[in-house]
Amino acid sequence: SVPVLIGATAGVRDALANGSLSMEEVESFRELLTRELEQGASFEILSGEEEATLEARSCRFCAKRTFLARGDGGGVGMLSSGGMSSQVVVPTTRGRDAVLSLETRLKSEGNRRMLEDGVEAGLASYGAYLDREVLQSSRPHS
Repeated sequence: SVPVLIGATAGVRDALANGSLSMEEVESFRELLTRELEQGASFEILSGEEEATLEARSCRFCAKRTFLARGDGGGVGMLSSGGMSSQVVVPTTRGRDAVLSLETRLKSEGNRRMLEDGVEAGLASYGAYLDREVLQSSRPHS
């Protein structure tokens, strides 16, 4: 059997933080997966950095298999974005990736601003929000 990791990302982290999802519900889901998928499946709530790192590993695996990358695929970077967060992974010459994960909240924050302010003003407002998020975040982890 092939091990499978099912990772919960920013949407679940946000739902837990705002109380719309409980740890009891998460544990029920984990038990259901374990029962239905039996051996080899695991479920984890990933941190933003774990999310970025695992996505980059997946990208590198695919790049190697499709001959888009040479060697171990270490020269492949990644930009990923979903409804609640965005991840950036950049290979460095030191052999460790620079990793950044931002809670961008496109689904909630971006949509709300466009509905309230109109598309152009909402996009400008959301752009300013993202600028603040980037400035407040620490430098990429490496």
